[in-house]
Amino acid sequence: MAKSTLPLYTNLGEIRAAHAELLAWLRSGRDRAALIAAGREFLQRGQASGAMLDDDDSRWIAQGLLDYWVATIYRAGESIDAFNLADFNPDLAPELPEEQCPYRGLDAFREEDRDWFFGRERVIAQVLEILKAQRLLAVIGPSGGGKSSLVRAGVIPRLQAGVFADGAAWDVLPPMVPGSNPIAALERILPAGRLPERPTLLFVDQFEETFTLCSSDSLRGAFIARLVELLTAPAYPHRVILTMRSDFEQYVTRSEALLPLWEKAKYYLPPLTAPELREAIELPAQQVGLKFAPGLVDALLHDVLGEPAALPLLQFTLLTLWSKRDRNRLTLEAYREVGGGRLALARAADALYDSLIPEDQLAARRMLLRMVQPGEGLEVTSYRVRRVELFSGENPEQIDRVLRRLIEARLLRRSIGAQSGDEQIEVAHEALVRNWPRLVGWIEDARADLRRRRRLTASAEEWQRLNHDPGLLLRGALLAEAADYSDLNPLEQDYVVASRAAEEKARRAEIEQIRRLAEAQEHRADAEARRAAEQAHHSRRLRRLALVLAGLLLFAVVATLAAVIAQQTARVLKCWRKPRRNLPVPPRAKPAPVKRKPRWLARSPKHSARPDWRSPRRIGARSKRSCMPWPPPFPPRRATMCRFNRLCTPSLVSRWCAMRLIRAKLCAPLPGRAMAVG
Repeated sequence: MAKSTLPLYTNLGEIRAAHAELLAWLRSGRDRAALIAAGREFLQRGQASGAMLDDDDSRWIAQGLLDYWVATIYRAGESIDAFNLADFNPDLAPELPEEQCPYRGLDAFREEDRDWFFGRERVIAQVLEILKAQRLLAVIGPSGGGKSSLVRAGVIPRLQAGVFADGAAWDVLPPMVPGSNPIAALERILPAGRLPERPTLLFVDQFEETFTLCSSDSLRGAFIARLVELLTAPAYPHRVILTMRSDFEQYVTRSEALLPLWEKAKYYLPPLTAPELREAIELPAQQVGLKFAPGLVDALLHDVLGEPAALPLLQFTLLTLWSKRDRNRLTLEAYREVGGGRLALARAADALYDSLIPEDQLAARRMLLRMVQPGEGLEVTSYRVRRVELFSGENPEQIDRVLRRLIEARLLRRSIGAQSGDEQIEVAHEALVRNWPRLVGWIEDARADLRRRRRLTASAEEWQRLNHDPGLLLRGALLAEAADYSDLNPLEQDYVVASRAAEEKARRAEIEQIRRLAEAQEHRADAEARRAAEQAHHSRRLRRLALVLAGLLLFAVVATLAAVIAQQTARVLKCWRKPRRNLPVPPRAKPAPVKRKPRWLARSPKHSARPDWRSPRRIGARSKRSCMPWPPPFPPRRATMCRFNRLCTPSLVSRWCAMRLIRAKLCAPLPGRAMAVG
């Protein structure tokens, strides 16, 4: 049989499509002669296309289709020979263009990739049923579980196609991620104070950033309040879909406004089963005619099934194999070369890093560390940075060169902002952070520095949001630490400069305050010294006055005592000298001669005692000495003393003085009288 010059079918799918067209023609009964000619052409192309089919299952199916049309033409009364598939010839395989790649690598599937998204039909149907019944849906799953791809490539295209009962197409707002300022990100797609006037779907991807990247409670509260307002709007049944990592779900308890709606809206995304993973591998390949070497799909499933980030690892491995394809075929040799499903990502990243010069390697390390944020414990999340911030303190040409290499290797992803200069760069997927050992080691070594670096960035953004509030500026050790960073972006540089100026101003104010306090202390010390001197002088005056008063008091006491004594003495003398008016004065008798006793009697111990003063002899002798008559013209001495006691004060001193005076007067001779000589 002559060699066919007709174009070949590149894969089994094209053969099946041509077979389906011929069947429809046959069943219509139109122009059987033309149908017989089209059938012969199909047989010739299908026979020659056997050189394109390598696996036994595809060849068996294609051979069965050829046999069917041979029998159909034979039953129509036409003579025809048997058509057998040509042997497989790898040199005849077509070259697949690069733009037909059905795999996304570490990027999530988007709305325009819905034709390549397979394996989630069951989950998509469940999600649509939930959206019919309620207005909020929260898709929760682990990192790398396919949450974003499910919503963007599976749910949103069906909502836009009008899968609900009313058949109306929904307005779908552009997807958003909260970032460090979620309310600003929301207002870019939904202006404040306005609600959509048609049923609208809002998709918030990576909702955990509301709690991990946004450090302001006020911004977080305003963002969640806008979401609740959209969900409770009575005019139109708007819908909101959130995706969130399961290890951050507990953060939702911080929002009291969202928590009542959250409990009913949760949907935990199940992992892909082995049949679903096979669909995700093979069905996109069939769309473009890509072939797999025997056993390659099974090896892929064995490596990625059960991995935490199975989908991104699978997609990156398939994308790497696509770059090493042999025409339209993926081989086992290329699969072993890239390291299999588990090591393909790490080996690709290591190969790129090792191909850089040492200076570019350091720049790549600094760049990658700026795009991750360590969380509590061992969690690490990706962090988007503006492209212009990567050039702070760096060589622009070097940063451009390294950034271009990382983006071409699909390790980083670039996002176009709403305004010029808002272009953002981020890690293509968190699977890179988890599955590249070199980056994991960098993060562990710099975990504490990264946390401090993120706090500095968050503080600068909060300072800018609050119109440069001076209360948010850095002080002390925090300012010194921030000044040591060499990769500050313009906002952070302004923040550090303002903090330095404020600290310098505060230092000068503190010095001035210390000076004033010193002067005040000096004035206070002088005043205290003067007050102490005055008090000492006053104390001396008081002591002198007290001494004077004490002397005066003592003088007054002594004078008073002397006056009392003199008065009492005068009264006693007056009483003693006053003559007795009613007593007769006896005539003075001549004293009798004194008879002397003999010496022997005078010396007798019995008579040698001193005579009593009351004895007549003693009294006579006294009367003779004093020339006073006997008996005396006044009462006895005891009576005189009793009178004296009655006249005197009860003072012991007065009594003593009076007694001494009386004794002296009694013993003294009267004036004008001579003492008798015995």
